[in-house]
Amino acid sequence: MGYYHNSRLLKNFDKTEIPNETSEKAMLLADAKDKGLVSDDSSSFTNIDDLMNSLDEE
Repeated sequence: MGYYHNSRLLKNFDKTEIPNETSEKAMLLADAKDKGLVSDDSSSFTNIDDLMNSLDEE
């Protein structure tokens, strides 16, 4: 997967802050949910480790 070059999402990143693959997946998923392309039946998490692990599994 290449970096997600959506200017709306990346406009606040400088060149040293390009998201890693896991963050990119989260951004793509959030954008798709915002656009109604994917249903928002997301799990909720109480800590960042569980969230990151779930993103790596997808």
